[in-house]
Amino acid sequence: MRLGGQRTVSGVIDTALDEYIRNERNRRDAEIYERMPITEDELLDEYAGGKLDLGDDDVDYAELYGFTDLRPGAAE
Repeated sequence: MRLGGQRTVSGVIDTALDEYIRNERNRRDAEIYERMPITEDELLDEYAGGKLDLGDDDVDYAELYGFTDLRPGAAE
C-alpha cells in the first residue's frame, strides 16, 4: 500500500480505505469461489431481484398466437 505520496491526512485516509475495500472484496470473492457453485435461486436473488413468476401458467400461448411448441418432448 502506498500512502507516502499523499499531501494531506485526508488523502492518506482515502487511500487506506480504498485499499481496505479492495482487500475485503478480494477476500469475499475468494471465499465465494471456494464454496459450492452458486445455485439458480442464489443467482436469481442476487442479480434479478428474486424469482420471476409471471403468474401465467394457465395461459395457452400456442392457442392465443397460433404457434406450435417445437421443443423436444413438448408435443407429448
